[in-house]
Amino acid sequence: MFNKKDFDKALDEWIAKISPSKDKSQPSLEQQALIKENLGFCGAMISSHKQAAKTKGREHLAVFNANLVVKGFGKVWFGDIDITRDEEKIKKVALGFKSIVYVLREMDARFEHENSPQLQNAAYSTDGVTGSIGQSYSQYYERVNDKIYAKERE
Repeated sequence: MFNKKDFDKALDEWIAKISPSKDKSQPSLEQQALIKENLGFCGAMISSHKQAAKTKGREHLAVFNANLVVKGFGKVWFGDIDITRDEEKIKKVALGFKSIVYVLREMDARFEHENSPQLQNAAYSTDGVTGSIGQSYSQYYERVNDKIYAKERE
């Protein structure tokens, strides 16, 4: 059983966990426009059947229900993203924010991780100049002719 003091403390911790962080900057109107121009509206879908596109038989790196997290700002966008096709657009966003952008799966930046995104689990990250496949994805994806595709199966 909780006493009132323990209950109040637990409630405050829970509210802090689900509430937006107050120590993060909010994107400017220009940065918001940059995101919309490059990635579309929040909740954008690339496919109704949640299957990655292919080019010449090579599967794209697509993250469905992705979260775009910018260092110093937190989550700034969510939706489906085809990193193979849209890598340059993600880099433009990073340059516009002058910060590192991470593409995370839904569970790594929502629910209990809303205010503490699991950046170490990123599918992809970029500083606007170079882009990196996340460590947990690098066993399945590789760069081929400056695009990211699934590795060919043997």
